[in-house]
Amino acid sequence: TSVFIVNPEPIDVELGADVTIKLGESVNLQADVNKPITGAEWYADIGTVQNTSNLTVEVSPLETTQYSVFVTNEEGCTSEDHIVVRVEVERNVYIPNAFSPNSDGKNDYFTVFADEVIKEVSQMSVFDKWGNQVFVKENFAPNDELQGWNGKYRERSMQPGVFVYSVTIEFIDGRFGTYHGDLTLLY
Repeated sequence: TSVFIVNPEPIDVELGADVTIKLGESVNLQADVNKPITGAEWYADIGTVQNTSNLTVEVSPLETTQYSVFVTNEEGCTSEDHIVVRVEVERNVYIPNAFSPNSDGKNDYFTVFADEVIKEVSQMSVFDKWGNQVFVKENFAPNDELQGWNGKYRERSMQPGVFVYSVTIEFIDGRFGTYHGDLTLLY
């Protein structure tokens, strides 16, 4: 007896071209399939993926990561595809070199300014020209002027002059950066 077997159309899944994002950003990955499926599973070569049974997932990798999706249809046929999400790291940190704590509402505090790649300022220290520490603050958010130095030491306003700072920053990817420089206090 002869039997004619028809090969069904294979299941195919497509994630598209590799993607590049900046550190701190998210991207939606969409799995496009050519047939109805009964299941999808996502995997990452670094870290984990949330909502792994959906065809669309949102990811926020801290470093370049390859994501894979495996789909299955009713007949038990499977297909897979992979995509690489490249992470560009730009550590945009701005530390002023002068400030004027004269209560005019402009530049009254010395602090660290940055974008969303910073988790926190781990430590900020200011020293006078003799090496005496006149200010120290730990574990605070950037961009909040009230967390910075107001130009006072022991509740007394410091004289105008040049000071030295040391700042240690923790980034969202777990890395640390240390910045040093001089700072001019003006009135």
